[in-house]
Amino acid sequence: MATITEHMEALIEMGVVSKRRLGSDRRNVIVELTQAGKLASEALLKRRNDLVIQAMEKLDPRERDGFLKGLEALSAQSDEMCTHNANDKKRERDVARMS
Repeated sequence: MATITEHMEALIEMGVVSKRRLGSDRRNVIVELTQAGKLASEALLKRRNDLVIQAMEKLDPRERDGFLKGLEALSAQSDEMCTHNANDKKRERDVARMS
């Protein structure tokens, strides 16, 4: 199994990311998309969005409405879970401060 470093080095060789050291500790690095990486990312997102639009266009109105209602329910659950997790972490920090 490849390590994160191996994956990162492959992306650097492809020219889609760059890496630079942060300070004297060689473990601290900043990884950024290069211009080529940004263009590749934008192209990938556009292609994915185009495929989603094509798939949605194949649904009849009733199927599309059902799908959208399902997405809205999923989004609401996700928002609730994120809020709940954020509140839990805040409580943990508050308890740790009191200790």
